[in-house]
Amino acid sequence: MRVSLALFVLAFCLQADSAIGRWRRFKEGNFIIGGLFPITEGPECNKVRSEGLLLAEAFFYTINNDSIYSGAVLGYDIRDSCSSPEVSVKEVLDILRHENDGTLSENCSLKNARKQCGVLAFVGPDLSGNAVVTSVILSAYGVPQISYGVSSSLLNDRSIFRTLFRTSFSDKQVAAVLTSLITSFGWSCINIISSKERFHRGIMGNLKRDLKKRDICIALHEAVGSGEISSIVMAIKVRRSVFVNVVLGSEDFISKIFSEARRKNLTKRVWIRADMSNERSRLVESYGDVMDGMLTVSVPKEDLGKFKNVVSILAKNVSEMYCTWIEKDSRWSAVCRNRSSEQSVGLQGVSLDKTAYVMNAVLAVTQTVKKVTQCTRNSVQSSFNCLRGNFTLQYARELVLKNLEKITFRNSQNTNISFTSNRELNKEFDIMNVHAICNKTIATTRVGKWTREQRLVINETDIQWPGKEYRVPYSGCRERCPLGTYTKYGWETCWWNCHKCPKGTFNDNHTATLCKVCPKHQMPNELQTGCVDKPLAVLVFGEMLTVTLLSACGLGEILTLLVLGVLVRYQDTPVVKATNLTFTVLSLLVLAVWFLNPVLYIGKPSDSVCKLRTVSFAVLYTTITAVLLTKTNRLIKIFSALKQHCFLSNCWYGFLTCALILVQIGLSVFHLLVFPPRVTYDYSVAGALFMSCEHNLAVDLASLGYDSFLAMICSYLAYKSRNLPRAYNEFKWICLSMFTNFLSWTAILICHHTSFHGRESYICAIMALILGAYSMLFLLFLPKVRVIFFRPEKNTKQAAIESTRRYSIDQASGIDLSPIQGMTLRRNTSPACLAFQFMNGSMNKLPVVKQNLGPRRSQGSIIATIKELPEERKSSV
Repeated sequence: MRVSLALFVLAFCLQADSAIGRWRRFKEGNFIIGGLFPITEGPECNKVRSEGLLLAEAFFYTINNDSIYSGAVLGYDIRDSCSSPEVSVKEVLDILRHENDGTLSENCSLKNARKQCGVLAFVGPDLSGNAVVTSVILSAYGVPQISYGVSSSLLNDRSIFRTLFRTSFSDKQVAAVLTSLITSFGWSCINIISSKERFHRGIMGNLKRDLKKRDICIALHEAVGSGEISSIVMAIKVRRSVFVNVVLGSEDFISKIFSEARRKNLTKRVWIRADMSNERSRLVESYGDVMDGMLTVSVPKEDLGKFKNVVSILAKNVSEMYCTWIEKDSRWSAVCRNRSSEQSVGLQGVSLDKTAYVMNAVLAVTQTVKKVTQCTRNSVQSSFNCLRGNFTLQYARELVLKNLEKITFRNSQNTNISFTSNRELNKEFDIMNVHAICNKTIATTRVGKWTREQRLVINETDIQWPGKEYRVPYSGCRERCPLGTYTKYGWETCWWNCHKCPKGTFNDNHTATLCKVCPKHQMPNELQTGCVDKPLAVLVFGEMLTVTLLSACGLGEILTLLVLGVLVRYQDTPVVKATNLTFTVLSLLVLAVWFLNPVLYIGKPSDSVCKLRTVSFAVLYTTITAVLLTKTNRLIKIFSALKQHCFLSNCWYGFLTCALILVQIGLSVFHLLVFPPRVTYDYSVAGALFMSCEHNLAVDLASLGYDSFLAMICSYLAYKSRNLPRAYNEFKWICLSMFTNFLSWTAILICHHTSFHGRESYICAIMALILGAYSMLFLLFLPKVRVIFFRPEKNTKQAAIESTRRYSIDQASGIDLSPIQGMTLRRNTSPACLAFQFMNGSMNKLPVVKQNLGPRRSQGSIIATIKELPEERKSSV
């Protein structure tokens, strides 16, 4: 490419003659700033361009208003490029030829204001073609060049265009803005339609490369002419899933696109346009129905400051310096002949787009020169070297070129701006949204911007999309995957397949490549499109299972109260007296509370409920066991006692029962204080959230161990009482109830500390409680009710005496009755007799009959034969 450019420039140089430029405006100075503007156009360069006059005037105005201090003056040399590469080369060579011979090798000095060092920098030209040929020449001389109209990113090649900068936007900058805009909305596929103009084709080429790096597909990308617009619009219409279309071209070209889109009823599509004209577009008024929801990338207008006043004056009174050029154009001749005319011609209505670019180029040069010429010995200039004493022009050019790359200068709006690494000026772009109001009026709203830091800032909530939608529309090469599925891409990101999310995952994004897992307290919904709260796995009032369990509890409660009423009603019968009514009532009351305990396991638990569960069932089990233990022990003591004493009373054994219960209460208090039960959540199961109470295994084992210890003692005492009279003998029932008590306790412990979850754990605990309570009720109290109602013959005093007599005979048959000298016993001192009297409350009714049974052969008790009372004898007759 370098060889081609060198040959190209050489051809222009051979054609250029040594004549000076025909139009020139010159001012002397230590340093000369060259300017090249399209003052005229046409083959003979005889047609004056209004825009070129404004650009030259902007150059002149800026360099005079930003002049350097009096010690070093900047001059200028303004030439006409005639919008032609050949003329541009001639003028550049002529400017460089005017340097004094040997200037590059001689010393320059800022102290000698009359001595001209030569051309220090160059501003212009405007077109990319002109800039290519002039930049090669200026790069060879090392002259910094700032173009105000170059747009092609091809001139970013530093190896060829070593000294070229630009203040206008480039096609690469516009493509970067469009790429960020498309990426920010998550569009995966778009269409690009461009005119055949070089600038717009350059934007399309850079945009395609940038989108490919972002894995965004392009379904259609064509640079078309007027005859191909109809087929392109039809191709856009066919691709229904590609909702976004980028259109690049002039206003006339875009109006033809929109006209054809309206004719084919192609509306409610998103159009994105790069509008660099800075002028109000007529498209909005003509094609509002097609443009509804369109996004436009445009360059914000820069405030030209006081230069706007110069423009207004110049529009009415053209400066004398232009008259030699203006006379070449018949439109301006009258103005030059009559300069007092107030007729507004020529400059009015001329675009000021490039004026700010020229002013920025001049400001960049002048402020850089200031930096390198105003250094003092005491100032710290880490970024800038200084021009002191004598120096060569080449050194000055190198110094300016070096510092242009890193300088931050102020523009006409007093804003700090600088050049990027590509030597492009940091530009801001506005993002505009075109939308319909009341279906008739079309409004344009600023919804974002591209900052000088090359960052896109956009407010999506302010954008109104086609059809008055505020949700970002979808645009892809094919229809996106439905929610609840994930996208699996093929060999290209433009094509994909949809797959159902695995069980236990969800996807709420149409383009996601992976399904997500819900938070631990949630689970996917039925369609796997989102998360819902996991249902609590607890027993609730009203469901069938809960009603069944509560019915069992209620039935047990009723039966317990009925048994209690029966025993209180028949408390004077031998069977009831034999069971000790006080201990029986206490046992039945505990059993009634026991049947109510399962209610604590229904519903959503709380910390208080957890504490109540922990204490209640442990204390209930211990209470019923302690009552049976003390009652059985009291019976054994009564039947083996020879006389009545205070340790056989209900008060003493009631105190002993309370003492045994207090031990379990102490363990429960320790559990509540040291390891307080609290509600815990189990998230391990996918379809439910389990709430349970936290229990300490060690304390629970201690409670179970203590209760098991009491149960074993109770069973042992019951075994010892197996030979007591039948009315007092509950050996089988006590042992069996203690065994069921232990099983129930163990089942509840397993439910609390094993892998049971939620409802299963609660059901297990409730059933264990209910079965334990029913076993106590049926084994300990139902036999007594059965005797009262169905075996009344066994519930008489005579039957009790007969049972006690048989017990006495059985006990006597196992005793050696050898005579013992001097040994006499009262008949009523027999243990069986004492037990019967004690249990029936007739200790003072039995007659005392002395009888000498002879000497004893052992140290055991002597069992006397019970003599019938007179009234008993009568009843037996």
